[in-house]
Amino acid sequence: MMYYENGRFRIGAVSFILPGPVFISPEMEMEIEIGFELLDPTGRVRVTIQGELSDDDSLTVLTEGLPADTFHRIDEVKAVSFNGVSGHQMAYYSGGKNYVETRLDLPSVKGVNCLTIIAKCRRDELDIEALRSERIFLELLNSIQMS
Repeated sequence: MMYYENGRFRIGAVSFILPGPVFISPEMEMEIEIGFELLDPTGRVRVTIQGELSDDDSLTVLTEGLPADTFHRIDEVKAVSFNGVSGHQMAYYSGGKNYVETRLDLPSVKGVNCLTIIAKCRRDELDIEALRSERIFLELLNSIQMS
């Protein structure tokens, strides 16, 4: 379950602030049960925010969970931490899109033990480093904190 309280969205054990300006997309490219998708004002970058109950930790999912015939790694999985919330991040491409996926491991609260944030764009519009440094992606990640 996700809810909004005191200026912060809350999913499981974490909360975050939406970067502005940003659109909340009514037309999501992925099916999401707990979360939503953001679109930057230029329309180039989409950021998916999803809370889920995962059987595996973030490292296992990113190293073993993405089918190699569909998703092509651009770099190795690296450990990340945002305000004490830890997990892993990896960049990859599939079809004509670049992705930077961040998975954060959480204590299990209300059926959520993982927060997944995926930034994506067309490969011909931004390279991986530009996507990684997109304002809406970075501001969202840096606003994450334990609730």
